[in-house]
Amino acid sequence: MKYQGLGIAAIYAVHGVLAQSVASTTTSSVPAEITGCHYHGSEQYCLADGVEGSVVGAPIATEDGQSSYTGCHTHSTETFCLDDNGEEVQFVVESGETSTEGSVSEEQHSHEHSESDSTGETATQTASTVASIVTDCHYHGTVQYCMAGDVEGSIVGAPTASESGQASYTGCHTHSSETYCLDSSGEEVQFAAEVEEASSTATASVTSMPSVVTGCHYHDTTQYCMAGDIEGEMVGAPTVTSEGQTTYTGCHIDASETYCLDDNGEELQFVVESTNASSETTDSSSGENCHFHAGVEHCTGGSSETSCERTERDYDIPLRIGLLFVILVTSGLGSLGPLFINKLFKLSMENIVFVILKQFGTGIIISTAFVHLITHANLMWANDCIGDVGYEATGAAITMAGLFLAFIIEYVANRLMQWRNSTLQQKDTIEAGPELSTVSANDEGSVESEQKNTSRSKAEDVQHMDHHSHGLLHPDDKISVLTMEAGIIFHSILIGITLVVAGDSYFITLFIVILFHQLFEGIALGSRIAQLENTTFWMKFIMGSVFAVITPIGMAIGIGVLSQFNGSDRSTLIALGTLDSFSAGVLIWTGVVEMWAHDWLFGTLAAASLWKTSCALFSLIVGMIVMSVLGNWA
Repeated sequence: MKYQGLGIAAIYAVHGVLAQSVASTTTSSVPAEITGCHYHGSEQYCLADGVEGSVVGAPIATEDGQSSYTGCHTHSTETFCLDDNGEEVQFVVESGETSTEGSVSEEQHSHEHSESDSTGETATQTASTVASIVTDCHYHGTVQYCMAGDVEGSIVGAPTASESGQASYTGCHTHSSETYCLDSSGEEVQFAAEVEEASSTATASVTSMPSVVTGCHYHDTTQYCMAGDIEGEMVGAPTVTSEGQTTYTGCHIDASETYCLDDNGEELQFVVESTNASSETTDSSSGENCHFHAGVEHCTGGSSETSCERTERDYDIPLRIGLLFVILVTSGLGSLGPLFINKLFKLSMENIVFVILKQFGTGIIISTAFVHLITHANLMWANDCIGDVGYEATGAAITMAGLFLAFIIEYVANRLMQWRNSTLQQKDTIEAGPELSTVSANDEGSVESEQKNTSRSKAEDVQHMDHHSHGLLHPDDKISVLTMEAGIIFHSILIGITLVVAGDSYFITLFIVILFHQLFEGIALGSRIAQLENTTFWMKFIMGSVFAVITPIGMAIGIGVLSQFNGSDRSTLIALGTLDSFSAGVLIWTGVVEMWAHDWLFGTLAAASLWKTSCALFSLIVGMIVMSVLGNWA
């Protein structure tokens, strides 16, 4: 019995030591003060180093409750704190069947005693990802969102009016798996973040996006900014460039979408192209040689996905307006220069200077028809955005129609001239009838007449033919020149549009090409206008001036429609393809038949000296080569 009593005493002693140890451990886990006190219904809860517990004995009215309690201590395993009156109130945290479970419950910060251990562990993991404060609060419509670090969540219970919302919430904690924070009145609001999987995805996306976007600029009325090396559109930004910001801050992810804050704290969506799409575009466009024609980008040497939507580009409008006048002056020099040279220096139309200018211009016109117009017309008709036109030879048929129209105009004019000459000859014969009867028909007169007719040289025959001995239209007649000018004008309007609607990245290159194009084409037309007979200088001046202003007019049209023009629109492509094809037909007739064939087969070059022939041939070839080289860019 003695030993039995000693054993029992030893057991009680060990139990006392263990109890004291547990109590000591519990006490050491309680701070001297609990803070962040708030109400769930009529029950008050406070936080002890992130651990939430209820305050037993606190007032049930929220307006009478304290925000903190001091002097916290333990009685055995229970924790008590002192209110402002020095009275004790009990601080009760979650406890389980074992001390281990109690420890887990404290980490959970939970009010629900029925939660399982696995739920508690999930809650603990969730709580560990939530900061004690949420900031950068903003509104999506009537719902308020805040940032907990890099994670965005909605504030359930926040005011729906943005002007009544807070910029931040403090005292954030979890109830089971839900997160709550305190507003400025001490009331709880729920912070509902994305589920763990979504948060993981959002975090991964955020790491690839900086918190600020910079280098903001405008493509027409749409603002774009840079997130590092990635450009994206700012949806909701002002459409007026003077009102736009250069940077946006507070960038964050809402689900899979990115938002940034402007100077007023309002959200704007930042939309970028997907990485895969960007890399595919980069890969597919590599090795391509692209240029613009009437706002349509044509590329060779690679492949990329076809888009028929309007492409946003950078347009420096003041630069385009200024260079419009440069094109006007250059076109005027080309078309009016030969007129003033002829008037000031009184040069013969057969002078070597005019021969060189005429043949250089002939080469320009022929190359324009074949290299520029037919090629670009084919590009228009082959564009994927047109689709199936039902007839593959549409462009060629329209070119043939233009050629036929130019021919029929020449033919009708030639027949009218023959009828007019025949009428005048009959009138002269009737008026000179009595005098014709006195003409002697003796042999001497016949021999002299025959000798006179046979003494005419081949060169004189050619010269006579060249001056309408057979009633044919001369290539320097007004109708022929007007026909050629009409074909050039159709093309020149498109040239002006082409130049203006090309993006800034290609604009200067294209401008230089078009500048030479207008100069050379103006020389081709001006050299023919200068040789018109029975035409006043001022009429010639007007004809040359029409060419000088037509391309600037096209540029002005292009500037006016920059914000709406879509060069990949089906109706636009058909209209441009039709004009190019038709103009090609007109210039083929005037260039090949009226200028090239007439000068070399029926004109003065048919029997010209070797020197003049060589100069003319060299000028013709140079004109073809120069304009064909320019066709690589325009």
